[in-house]
Amino acid sequence: MRNANGGKNMANPTYDVHANDTAIEASVAQFSIDRTHPGRWTITFNNPPINMFVPSTIVELGALMTDLEADRSVKVVVFQSANPEFFIAHLDVAKAAARPEVLGLWREFVLHLSSTPVVSISKIRGRTRGIGNEFVLACDMRFASRQNALFGNPEVGVGLVPGGGALEWLPRLVGRSRALEI
Repeated sequence: MRNANGGKNMANPTYDVHANDTAIEASVAQFSIDRTHPGRWTITFNNPPINMFVPSTIVELGALMTDLEADRSVKVVVFQSANPEFFIAHLDVAKAAARPEVLGLWREFVLHLSSTPVVSISKIRGRTRGIGNEFVLACDMRFASRQNALFGNPEVGVGLVPGGGALEWLPRLVGRSRALEI
C-alpha cells in the first residue's frame, strides 16, 4: 500500500502471500490461534523441529496483526511455543534470501507489534535467537522460564546488525550498562 507521496504506508502495511512460497510453507500454518477466552488470543508457534521462521511466517504474522486490530474485543495477545526447547530458533536465512522483500515486512511487523493498542506478551520457554529475540523485544511484556530460556543474537558475533530492532530495544528495556553485558 502506498501513500500519496508514493512511499510505503506504514499505518497499513501490505502482507501478500507469494506464488513462489514452497508447498510446505503455503499448506501449513506456522502457528495456531486460540480465541476461546474473551478479550485474549493465544498464539502458539509450531514449526517443528525448532520453530524456525520462514518467509511465510512473516506474512502470516502480518495478517495476524491485521486481524488483531480489526477485532476491537481483543485486549491481550499471548505468544508461546508448542516446543519447550525452542521459542523461536531464528530465521531460515536460505529461504529468506530467495524472498528479500520479507525482511522489509519483518521490520514493519515488529514496529506494528510494538505500537499496537493490543497488549502483547511473550511466554518464553527454550531458546529464542536472532529474529525470535527481536520478536520478544517488540512485545510489551516478556515472561521467561528460569529453567530453560536462552536469548541471543548470533548475527552480532559475525559483525551483522540485527534487522528487527534488537539493538535499539534492548538498552531501552534494561539500560545501557546491562545491555552491554548481555
